[in-house]
Amino acid sequence: MLAKLRLAGLSVAALAVMTACAPTPTQVAMNVTASAGVNGGLPVKATIYYLNSTAKFNGTDYASLTATPSAVLGADFVRKESVLLSPGQTKNVSAAFEGEGPAAIGVAVGFKEISTAKWRATTPLVAGKVNTLTISLGANSVNISK
Repeated sequence: MLAKLRLAGLSVAALAVMTACAPTPTQVAMNVTASAGVNGGLPVKATIYYLNSTAKFNGTDYASLTATPSAVLGADFVRKESVLLSPGQTKNVSAAFEGEGPAAIGVAVGFKEISTAKWRATTPLVAGKVNTLTISLGANSVNISK
């Protein structure tokens, strides 16, 4: 009987250690807001890229990035999702990743005056935490704040 109790106790202890070692999912909760004057009063598409690194994202032109993201970003690319916003509109976007998840997000916005716009922004993510972000789309720019 004592041996069974010891075995049960060891099983519970092992389970507790394994649970404590399991990585906490990385989560991203974003509030994406378009200003009233965004894109000259026209709807705009913001694409959120989940990235292992931002180097290639920051060095890629808009057309290549949006046409073939996995080809131009390679191993840096985890996944993407797009949000279409009208001027003054806000949408909530969330994602969860098992384990560490991506190291950063990048946002690319299809402004009509793309050649003069600040069309991209990046921010690092904290692994194993809930990352709460605000993505602000201005008249001709995008910013990310925590």
